[in-house]
Amino acid sequence: MVQKAGFVQRYRCYVYDRRGYPCQIVELTLHGVRYGIRDGEVRRALAGRGAARVEALRQDWRQYLDGTVGHARRSGNARGLVIELATGTCFSVSAESLREVLDRRRAYASVIEIAPRPPHADSTRQRTLAGIA
Repeated sequence: MVQKAGFVQRYRCYVYDRRGYPCQIVELTLHGVRYGIRDGEVRRALAGRGAARVEALRQDWRQYLDGTVGHARRSGNARGLVIELATGTCFSVSAESLREVLDRRRAYASVIEIAPRPPHADSTRQRTLAGIA
């Protein structure tokens, strides 16, 4: 089951990394919490050349990137970008709509939350746990 969890938009100003260098980001808002993904890394991830870091945003006079909290990579069928946070939650955004946001043809793109799969009742782990109890 999937449900809308937030949106992605281009950030209009520069944010600063830990060393104080300015960089362009794509702002990712999930359940009201703001994250940033560097523009170049998102483009590289959409092209299938690695993963992009998802970083927390911190406000202290200016916006700062405050450390990695997850990764984003292209989906297996190349139709979307899958965002995995360190908490174990997964989200997805359409690659086509994300490219339109990056090229400024669209203001934002919706992000959906991917619900975790329930464990299969006949799995080895379930049988082992049932044998212990």
